[in-house]
Amino acid sequence: MRILFCEARFKKIFWAIITIFLVSSISLIIFEYKTNLSQILTENQEFSKLTIDSIEFPKDEGVHQDMVQEWWYFKAHLKDRFNPQTTFGTTVIFFKNGMSYLVVVDVKNQKKYSSVVKNSFDVLSQNKLSLKNGENYWIETDLFEYRLRYYYQGIGLDFILKSLKNPMIVSSEPKSLRGLYLVQPRIDVQGELNLEDKKYEVNGWGWIDHQAFTVSVPELILGWKWWAVQLNNNTELMFDDILFAKEKRSDLKQHPLLIFDKDSSGFDIEKIDRDQYILKELDYWEDPRTNTRYPISWSLEIPVKNISLEINSVLKDQIIEGTSIYEGTCRVDGIYEGLEVEGWAQFENVYKNIQI
Repeated sequence: MRILFCEARFKKIFWAIITIFLVSSISLIIFEYKTNLSQILTENQEFSKLTIDSIEFPKDEGVHQDMVQEWWYFKAHLKDRFNPQTTFGTTVIFFKNGMSYLVVVDVKNQKKYSSVVKNSFDVLSQNKLSLKNGENYWIETDLFEYRLRYYYQGIGLDFILKSLKNPMIVSSEPKSLRGLYLVQPRIDVQGELNLEDKKYEVNGWGWIDHQAFTVSVPELILGWKWWAVQLNNNTELMFDDILFAKEKRSDLKQHPLLIFDKDSSGFDIEKIDRDQYILKELDYWEDPRTNTRYPISWSLEIPVKNISLEINSVLKDQIIEGTSIYEGTCRVDGIYEGLEVEGWAQFENVYKNIQI
């Protein structure tokens, strides 16, 4: 009995020490994190640089003064660090004209939070991604590492982001239909999520893309649907469906589906032409405000790659408040090159002619 008592007492002491150590470590990280942020906001740090063809990193991740339209897009699929069954989807978009969007989806409780803010931001550096608006900011802290903070009316996030893959250059031509288009398809995300006075320590996968145009989005484009898929085999897919006006030019055509695998980098991206894959819409949700139907479920077949996936929105209504834009968190499962996979996806649906 004495041995058992000593063993039980030892276990209590052991776990007490571990708990103290973890709490102290987290507090230390938070302290160092805030200290480093103060330095980032006040100092002009020199980063490592990477040049791929004509694209310069980190400079081309930041603001281009000569571009008419430009935006920065962040998406994450996250889980509660202490309760992995509690999952979230988050989206933050900054536009050069000062507009910004925040979307958070609480998958477990089937709730959506979203906001649109119109307020110009400060550009802290011309040599990297460095946007700040009051207490909100998206700042590159080192090459392909970032700090993102965004709060609005009690809903918000505070994340550390680190790219896990080399940057992908989808397009380097600002005058093209896609403009300058840079993608980082897999980001390690760590940080804090706040919903209705409740804080969650979260981690997961993120996605960053950045587009810039020397001309406005062509009038012949009436809208688009766009998907970004992240699978648990370290592969991502990106594809879209452009809605052209009837009088479209012959040089405007649908983009190929892109596959980002462990070997992808820069312009070295696998492309699947539109006639080589089959995308079917399986279900819809109708917005009662506009009577517009939005697809919320799809099947994707790529026979040449033995890929068969099903994509489903985790919540029917994922419209950004005050807009007609659908920014949807989705679950994915199926077969990839003969093996079972699962993961997450983001679906964006934009119609330019819908009035709210």
